[in-house]
Amino acid sequence: MTKDRKLKLEIFIAMVIACLAVVIKPILHNLLPDNPYLRLGVNMSIYGLLALGTLLRVRKLSDQPLRYLGYCGDNLPRQFLWGVGIGLASLSLFVLLPLIFGVPAWAVLSGKAPTRGIIPMRVVFYLFFVGPVEELIFRGYLFRRLEMLTRGPWQQCLISALLFGLWHFPASHSLINVLYCGAIGFFFGTFYIRKKDCSLLSLGLAHGLHDLGIFVLSQFLL
Repeated sequence: MTKDRKLKLEIFIAMVIACLAVVIKPILHNLLPDNPYLRLGVNMSIYGLLALGTLLRVRKLSDQPLRYLGYCGDNLPRQFLWGVGIGLASLSLFVLLPLIFGVPAWAVLSGKAPTRGIIPMRVVFYLFFVGPVEELIFRGYLFRRLEMLTRGPWQQCLISALLFGLWHFPASHSLINVLYCGAIGFFFGTFYIRKKDCSLLSLGLAHGLHDLGIFVLSQFLL
C-alpha cells in the first residue's frame, strides 16, 4: 500500500471512529436513567476519549505533539483575544444574523437546559470539551494529516471543513446542517491560516464561546 493510500485510510478510520462516537451517544443515553447530569457526564467522557485517542496517535507522529497540532505558548494574550473575537464573530454571523432575518430559532439554536443546576456544567462542557476537542480533531489532527494530500492550506481548510460538516450528519440527519456546520468550520480555518497569532488554542476558545452563546440564547428564545 502506498503512503498516500495509508494516509487516506488513516483519515477514513479516524472519521469512522469520530462518527461512531456521535452515534453511540444517544444509545448510551437510552440505556441510562433519565438523569441530565449523568447524560452530560457521558458526553464529557466521549469527548475526553476522542481527545485522548487523537493525542496518542499524534505522539507517534511527532515528539512535540502539541506543537505539531498547532498549539504554542507564544503571545498567549493575543491568542486569547483572537479566540474571543472569532467566537463573537461566528456567533454573530451564523446565529444572530440568521435570527434577525427571520430564520426560526429552532434551526440555529440548541435545546434549553432541563434544570438550572446543570447550567454551570454545560458552561464547562462547551468551553473545555466541545470547542477544544472538536478543533483538536478537525483543525488540528485532520488539518495536519491532509497537508500531505493537498496542494495548499486552503484545500486543507476546505476538506477539513467538509469533514467537520459530515461529522454532524449522524446527529442531525440533515444535509443543510452539514453545509451549515461546514461553513462554520471553514470560517474558523480561514483565521487559522491567515492570522499568525490565531492558534488552535484560539480556535478551541472561539468554538467553545460560539456553542456557549447558542446555549445561552436558547434559554431565552426557545
